[in-house]
Amino acid sequence: MKKISLVLVIFILLSLVSCGSKKKNLKIPSEAVSAVSSEETESEVVSETSEPEVVSEVSAASSQSGATGAKTPSTPPKNSNNTPAETRFTLLNMDIVPKEYYNGWLYFYEMVGEKQHLFRMRLDGSGKKEILNTNGEQRHRDVLYYFEHEPIVSDTIVGNYNYICKVNIDGTGKKRLLATPVAYFNFAGDFIYYCVNGEDTAFRMRLDGTQQEKTSIPIQWGVNIFGERIFFKRSDDNKFHNVRLDGSDEKIMSLPEGAKLIGTSGDYVFFETSAHIGRIKFDGTDYKKLFDRAERAMLMVFHIDKDFIYFFQHFIYSPIFTFDFSTCHVFRMKHDGTGLKELYVFDKTDLNRLYFDSDYIFSLESSDDGMVGIKALVRMAKDGSKRETLVDLDKKKHIIGYFFAEGKLYIVVAPSYLA
Repeated sequence: MKKISLVLVIFILLSLVSCGSKKKNLKIPSEAVSAVSSEETESEVVSETSEPEVVSEVSAASSQSGATGAKTPSTPPKNSNNTPAETRFTLLNMDIVPKEYYNGWLYFYEMVGEKQHLFRMRLDGSGKKEILNTNGEQRHRDVLYYFEHEPIVSDTIVGNYNYICKVNIDGTGKKRLLATPVAYFNFAGDFIYYCVNGEDTAFRMRLDGTQQEKTSIPIQWGVNIFGERIFFKRSDDNKFHNVRLDGSDEKIMSLPEGAKLIGTSGDYVFFETSAHIGRIKFDGTDYKKLFDRAERAMLMVFHIDKDFIYFFQHFIYSPIFTFDFSTCHVFRMKHDGTGLKELYVFDKTDLNRLYFDSDYIFSLESSDDGMVGIKALVRMAKDGSKRETLVDLDKKKHIIGYFFAEGKLYIVVAPSYLA
């Protein structure tokens, strides 16, 4: 009997050693997920030089965030591997800031000296190339437009002259479009609208810099373009005006002081102030408040789709009016103000890191123990249901950003400087 027991003990020990050796080959960090799919845990580690180190490719297990005031989310549908459906992501160990995945390339910022430069590369790390030695560019179709800065030589003025330039999406064909410095530019169809310091009306030119012409639109700073109309504020009457792209069909709207235009739907324009969210028709009629701000809260709209307006109230509890000890209540409502619903209460999210796709809201959040740095990636359905934590890192790493490419979610992580 003792011999049989001894054989069983040896067999169990050998089985445990075998399982442990298999787990080591997966190279999946313990902080990444709470469970992984047995069919999707093959490591995709590539070159250790300039190419990204892919830590692991996993299907995230269902986990729930412990944010204050949150309702318990419904359990996401499970697939055959007992993991939430359509939650496949890859962790990348890279000290970069992802900007956009476009046409087979990842565009990202990387520090060169003390400045961020724009690069691009394939998802496997190949073909890395510097596109611009600056940041802040805007992509319009397959061309990047950006400001080229030249210091102002003056004993009394400190600043830069800004010149509109363009470069092809692959980094070729750099060109300065204007010899005149400008203050602002925006796109509408095949034209760039821009403002020149000292001029009382806006200008426009074609995307390649040709057909430069002065318009009759009285804009000195800022060009708000929504759809086929341009919105601007005149200094002589302090009212918002809007015209067609050719300057015709001018209409006037009276809005509260400090109003900020945030989007349009049909013949309505939406706006926000420090006190409320509202809408008004282009011709100035049918003014309506849609939502009033609560006391000691900051109000901001962060997304508008074809059906809903998404916004938050950030409650400030600190006596010095900082964001310490604050909570953020996320709401949505229909365009006419009906159907108001509180979706969730964030207490540690970075509100500048919210992302919408067709079905979900994604957010980057700090850890529950209050450590500085982004530690978790959380998502929920656009109606507030199916909330789940996709990644929850330990103190040794933090999340820099994320992007979607070819049906998968890529999450960029880097060592924490505070670890």
